[in-house]
Amino acid sequence: MRGLKETAQQGFHCGGPAPYGYKLKKVPFGNTTKTTWEIEPKEAEAVRIIYQMHYEGYKYNEIVDRLNSEGYKPRRRNEWAKSSLSDILRRRCYAGTHYFNTRKRKELGKKIDFRQEKDRSEWIKIPVPQIVDEDIFNAVKNKMKKRQFRTPRKSSDQLLSGLMVCAQCGAPYVIGAYYRGKYPYYHCNTRKNQGKTGCDNRSLRGDQIDDVIVSAILDDIFSQSNLKKYKTLIDESVKSEQKEVESSLRAINKGLQEIEDKKIVYFEGLESGQLEMALVAERLKSLKEEEDRLTLRKSESERKLQQFSSVEDFNLSEEQYAELQETLNFFRTKAEPRQIRQFLQGFISSIIVHEEKLKVEYFPPSIPQKKDPATTDLDEQGLSHLDLAVPTGLEPVSSA
Repeated sequence: MRGLKETAQQGFHCGGPAPYGYKLKKVPFGNTTKTTWEIEPKEAEAVRIIYQMHYEGYKYNEIVDRLNSEGYKPRRRNEWAKSSLSDILRRRCYAGTHYFNTRKRKELGKKIDFRQEKDRSEWIKIPVPQIVDEDIFNAVKNKMKKRQFRTPRKSSDQLLSGLMVCAQCGAPYVIGAYYRGKYPYYHCNTRKNQGKTGCDNRSLRGDQIDDVIVSAILDDIFSQSNLKKYKTLIDESVKSEQKEVESSLRAINKGLQEIEDKKIVYFEGLESGQLEMALVAERLKSLKEEEDRLTLRKSESERKLQQFSSVEDFNLSEEQYAELQETLNFFRTKAEPRQIRQFLQGFISSIIVHEEKLKVEYFPPSIPQKKDPATTDLDEQGLSHLDLAVPTGLEPVSSA
């Protein structure tokens, strides 16, 4: 946290993906590089449309229809949903300021209150490119404050919204009608709109399937055996990258030595009168630029090599694993549905609903770009999966 706070105070990105409308950019900083945000033009256009239309009083459905019809895409889905609009309209960064260190984090021996914000004096302000006009941003912010005191929709508590996909037709699963006003159900969107003639895949009772699936996901993906497997893959990845860095460092040192050899040749030519001063000065200037570039790369490579040893030496002890499970269990029972949903979306690609099972496709949390040789049926992005039998008794008891 000390390192992250220092990075934030310097005005740089502190990890994770950039919000919608921005992309990450590497910039030189001393002998290393840091990460900043820059505007992603197409996404930024969508953000401006969302704010402008909300400011002018359009309903969420109307905003979604325009974004979808004009070809603007969200990052995780093919089409926009109203929940995505709400997330964007509540972000603080679009007026040109992002804040780090806003919420309390886990402390040794203490439970986590995921909803509690720190005192604003502890927030760290990070300037970012402005996307939305400040007057429109403030007006929308005031409207959203008024909305937050309304009773939330029942479907807002469902944890798997935006993750479940129909295996038969590819449509997302959405919350449909409540049975007798009590029980929410996930329905294939095609079936919800067109009936069984459009798709006859099953519907699932939301308040029960959430608990069953989330427990299975956390217990399996974060099991001790899986974590050991991830550690093995991390070690392999580190060793591979370390070899690449060492090879690059040898090439850099060779390049620096060649530059020194060329300098000697030019100085000897100058002393003997075979080369003119103007020509030597021009060549030395070019060599100095190349030398500075290689020196910067050498410093970065040496810094990376120092980091590798600390990663390889890390192993999860029995006590640390028990603490992780305690934290996950506390999170599972105490966190808000929105926070659990965001957590799952960090590594779950999709939950595909088949008639006889659910297939959970996910990225191993620690190594999103590495394939696991111990598993099968992996795609080119390194997705792994687990199959879960659909529990019985979760279908609607009526046509609702």
